[in-house]
Amino acid sequence: MTPRLSRVLLALVLERFSRFTKYLEDVSLICSESERELLEFFNELLHRVDEREIERATRILSLPDPAEVEETDAINSLISAVAEMDILLPETEVFPRQRPSLEVYDFLEKAFPEILSDRWQVTVVLWPVYNFAVEPDLAERLKEKLDWMIERPPKHVAVYLAEIERDNPLMWVFLAHEMGHALDEAKNIGNSIFAPEAPAQIEEYPRWITELVADTIAIRVLGPAYFYAFTSLTLLDSNPTRFYSSHPALHKRIEMLKQELDLMGVLENKTKEVINEYSQLVMERIKDEPKFPEDTIINWDDAFNKVREAVNKEVKESHKFKEINRKESEALAALLGRGIPISSFLDEELRHSINEKAKQLLHNLKETTGVNRQKQLPNFKKQLNKIIKDFNEKPTHPVKILNAGWIDRWNELLDWCSRAISTNELNKWWEQVQKGDAILKKSMEAIPIHEELRKV
Repeated sequence: MTPRLSRVLLALVLERFSRFTKYLEDVSLICSESERELLEFFNELLHRVDEREIERATRILSLPDPAEVEETDAINSLISAVAEMDILLPETEVFPRQRPSLEVYDFLEKAFPEILSDRWQVTVVLWPVYNFAVEPDLAERLKEKLDWMIERPPKHVAVYLAEIERDNPLMWVFLAHEMGHALDEAKNIGNSIFAPEAPAQIEEYPRWITELVADTIAIRVLGPAYFYAFTSLTLLDSNPTRFYSSHPALHKRIEMLKQELDLMGVLENKTKEVINEYSQLVMERIKDEPKFPEDTIINWDDAFNKVREAVNKEVKESHKFKEINRKESEALAALLGRGIPISSFLDEELRHSINEKAKQLLHNLKETTGVNRQKQLPNFKKQLNKIIKDFNEKPTHPVKILNAGWIDRWNELLDWCSRAISTNELNKWWEQVQKGDAILKKSMEAIPIHEELRKV
């Protein structure tokens, strides 16, 4: 059952507010005394947002049965709270920047092995805002300005991550979109789509196509995790149906992403359920939003197909998120729900098969006696070593960890939305979110350990 939009928005806004607050606490440790005084000013402003908008929405939603007009009022307050936090965030550029987690790099290298094979040099830069970005080739740009640079500099790619999400692996998925832009530039994926028949009255069309190319690359590589993250930001956006000069409307991008997941064959079981419920929340969120002519001027299905065909030529089949990845992610999500780290994984069917082999080996060993036992001993040892090797759990790919994390977060959200609102429950939500962050980061941190163990 899809939870109420107002409660989901409250959870997302509370999380955004708490992450902003934690960022200010963390950055205070590397600030000067005068900078800390400025931090206090930011804290005051941030808590003013809480008092003006978030607390007001919470009071309305804590009513036993709020009327539709009251619930709409609460939703508007929550969207206003996000807009006001988005005004404050860019101003934090006056404070020192922290460093990203090392696991971010491991995630990018495993999600985009091309960057290793092509010797790309990738840097993750923390910056204030949620407007994730990319400098697709820093070296080439410098080469244009400094004619004495070497002829073929290595490709330097800088991707930008919102600093308040530095400890939240679930939002690292947006870096895949930025890597999509870098791949688009390197391989000229979008060039074949800028057809002469593009509507002349839509000058922004080529720019919109590049965004759809980056979205398609991200969804191909990361699967549902990118859809979940993209949808969560769309729910909080003040204009999810508006078309901008740089980006097509968010709801059209979501439409394409869902089509892509369907064509990838991963809309099954728990994943399908979560995707559909997120989609339903988006439809409810935009039902009263203004309609824009770009929705009908452009043949969007044709645009989606052209983007899909162009990306198909460049994204290797081996790098795509597949049905087996979905199954493993759902199994891993069940482990997360029990508080178990998921840096390694052994499929239950495989585990059962290995157990059966071990039982059979033990039976054969008991049944073999005397001289035959001595003759068969080397063979028994060989079989035992094979069983032990098979029991060695394989390291989990970071993409599967992120997909499992989003499913687990949805389960937590459903559980929280089913309870009555209270101060205690509001605090519990942030505590639960922090626990989720920690277990996902630890899981990703331990992957190299399991990779080394597999080599032994």
